Amino acid sequence: MVPAILAISGVAVPPVVRYASDDIHTVQTAGAAALGPMEPPCLEPLVSLAYDGTSSWGAKAQDFENIFDIYDIFVIEDFSTQESVLIDAFASLGFGTDRPDRATDVGVRIFEDNGSGLPGESGFSGRLRLMSIPGTGFFDGQHAIASFGGQCLPAGSYFVVWAVRLNFTHSGQIFFFVQSGAYSTGEGGESDAWQWLPGDSLGLGTHFRVVDGSTGEATGVNFMLCGQAGPCDLRFCEGDWTGSSNPQNPLFGVKDGDVDADDFFFFLDIFISGDARADLTSDAVIDGDDFFAYLDLFAQGCP
Repeated sequence: MVPAILAISGVAVPPVVRYASDDIHTVQTAGAAALGPMEPPCLEPLVSLAYDGTSSWGAKAQDFENIFDIYDIFVIEDFSTQESVLIDAFASLGFGTDRPDRATDVGVRIFEDNGSGLPGESGFSGRLRLMSIPGTGFFDGQHAIASFGGQCLPAGSYFVVWAVRLNFTHSGQIFFFVQSGAYSTGEGGESDAWQWLPGDSLGLGTHFRVVDGSTGEATGVNFMLCGQAGPCDLRFCEGDWTGSSNPQNPLFGVKDGDVDADDFFFFLDIFISGDARADLTSDAVIDGDDFFAYLDLFAQGCP
């Protein structure tokens, strides 16, 4: 399901158990030397927790086909911006244990951080602000990149959540290099990344884990957001999901600042297909509650 952090239909997520970083390891060794600093997809990123090439450890972030949803794992990082920005792309440096061509997309979501917990956690009420454009992501064995197409993000505090979409069984694995310390560009909490395991695939009794380094200390996970700062002309409307209901149209899946029939039919399609983006109530179940939640957003229109 792309992009997704709520990837399992029918799984009830219990309250998060917050393990300290020295209680449980959340990363695995790369088994090879680090790849070196990431070549940025943009010269001046808006936000960057840049990988410095010193760690060979990485946090898993992989979103499998439906039958293997129980093995899905997503990385959660935080950031903030003091002014509105137009986001073009997301990127993170990592490595995989299988062929890169089995990665079909990179799904990225940006949620509002309103102090109610983590995305996917029981009680979380932060709004979904932006989604990467489905089908634009790729993983080349080192870099995960996805396009946002210049979507507008107002000033504020946010969570960015991502995983690589894989079309093979849970035997393959994708990791992203951990990175501690301050952000090189923009703002964000230091060394406070999380992983979300909707299905508790490792049998740990928790759906959220602190990402830790090789010595057990809490750490972050490298990523960057590219784009440009400045006033956004595009209005933010929660019911605005697409500029066209035609999958062949370049505006398909891209917000256009209006809520109209195209948005309704776009949501209806992903609702019927069981796409995780339709889980508006964040309970890991796509049902009538999500449909009526979207009807409310649709009725609100754009301010």
